[in-house]
Amino acid sequence: MIVDSIRSRIEGLGSKLWLGITMTTSAILAETPECIELWRKQKALCIDGETSMLYTLSYLADIPSLTLLTVSDNVVLGKDCGFETKLGERVDRVFRELVKGALNVVVKLHRAY
Repeated sequence: MIVDSIRSRIEGLGSKLWLGITMTTSAILAETPECIELWRKQKALCIDGETSMLYTLSYLADIPSLTLLTVSDNVVLGKDCGFETKLGERVDRVFRELVKGALNVVVKLHRAY
């Protein structure tokens, strides 16, 4: 239900929905070439610093969880979306659509239960 709700919103903006591995680390903003290569070899689609905490807390509270991420930078290519750039605006639009899609799913789940 979540993928169906979000895919059309994201693809409607000319972006693509990816499903895959997220590496969670405190190394964000201090990525070394060695770390980046390791993450690439492990087929990580993205790196963040909070996802593991979300899953830890949801596990401890016995609450199902899902993470939706809008990727803004590419550490492999060394590209940063920056503020007030066209890429930054695109990332913001995708993020807003993810939020709308996620809220839509929450409403559907609430009505179902």
